[in-house]
Amino acid sequence: MLIYIPGSSENEKESAELFVRAAGDHFRPSFIARFMNLLLVTTHKELAQECNKQFVADIDLSSFGVDWEEFLRDTNAVREEQADSSDAVFYPAHTKFLNSLLGRPRIFGTEFLLRTLRTASTGEYYPFPRGSCAQKDIPAELAVSVRPGSS
Repeated sequence: MLIYIPGSSENEKESAELFVRAAGDHFRPSFIARFMNLLLVTTHKELAQECNKQFVADIDLSSFGVDWEEFLRDTNAVREEQADSSDAVFYPAHTKFLNSLLGRPRIFGTEFLLRTLRTASTGEYYPFPRGSCAQKDIPAELAVSVRPGSS
């Protein structure tokens, strides 16, 4: 369950707060805090430094690594989500966000996604890198091979 109000810069924060209320005492406070921190990284205000945060941010930005047609579909979907915003409001805000990503040393934080994108044109399968920072907390049975551009 997420809160999405077109044009709001508080969606992630409000979604995290909603999760806290819904979670109540069903989860340990440490889990709730960790989840909130992971959700808030999707604001992309800065390049995530902690491994799990990098992985979540990369997943959120993964449409930048797909083929052009799929990227355009995703971009159009983002525009449709903000149908209440005029083009004069949407496009400058979207351009500002994209430029903020371009102003970073790199867009993606994990070596896994960088390596995956480098091979996307070949259609190779890349195994999830064992021992990588993004896999530290993932049980071995959940580690899978990922084909670039697949869901």
